[in-house]
Amino acid sequence: MNDGISYFGLLTLEQLEAIRSRYLLATPGAWLWTETQAEDGTPLIQILGAVESGHLTNLKTIAVLGADRTHDADFITHVHNDVFMLLVEIEHLRGLLSLLSPKVTKPREEVS
Repeated sequence: MNDGISYFGLLTLEQLEAIRSRYLLATPGAWLWTETQAEDGTPLIQILGAVESGHLTNLKTIAVLGADRTHDADFITHVHNDVFMLLVEIEHLRGLLSLLSPKVTKPREEVS
């Protein structure tokens, strides 16, 4: 049945929950990157995350990248907060959509 509403690309509830679960399991708090060197002097970028309470005091290494990958480092260090904001936005927009049409918020497998 096609009632004029496109369901292409709508994430299922299971997909959203999987994203939320990965977010919750990741190192919490702010992430940052710093330039460092390997033992042999090779320049590297180290991605760091706060282990406790979101403060940048007890940091642990999340990833190490080649020194030429600063754009990747910027992306990675923003992902944690960006995913949180996107999840909140999706929940907000789905809430608004459910007011307009309850059918829109159903997972795509249920839409006929």
